[in-house]
Amino acid sequence: MNEKFIFYILIVLTVITNLKYTVAGSIITKVFDIEDAYWTPEKMRDAIPLTTNESKNNKPNYRTKRDQLPVKESNITSYNPYVPYGKLFFHNTGDGKNYFCTASVIRTENGNIGLTAAHCIYNGNGSWSSNMVFCPGYENGQCPVAIPVKGGSVEVVDGHYYYDYGMIKFNYDQ
Repeated sequence: MNEKFIFYILIVLTVITNLKYTVAGSIITKVFDIEDAYWTPEKMRDAIPLTTNESKNNKPNYRTKRDQLPVKESNITSYNPYVPYGKLFFHNTGDGKNYFCTASVIRTENGNIGLTAAHCIYNGNGSWSSNMVFCPGYENGQCPVAIPVKGGSVEVVDGHYYYDYGMIKFNYDQ
């Protein structure tokens, strides 16, 4: 991964808050009923994966040498249903369609924040996505927990969507 990109992410994470890492099991702090909300299970299943229009030819050549590490056999015997990653569902106000992207949770002292691609929460033409909801552990059309998103911040590195990132704040007051 690009060292400049990692540097930007570390700066953003440090500026936003003092991070205190915890185990994934403590991530979920409140459960929301999505049946009466904008995002129904049917809308989530019908959402489109977001892609960019940027040509692969425009992709910057930030390559680093990949280390070849041996693959070790896993000793994991239990399943933890509280996962710090999932799908971010949103309504694109530019084209009126429903999309999804992946996102991850970062545990903080003042509430959870998430990390996703900037183009998932902001379309670059001056409009933010609406009706954003994060579903950690989303699998096979099932959203075990729906967490509303109330805001975000974006950064585009060198003007390329390949290296953009966005921070989202979860709305536990809804």
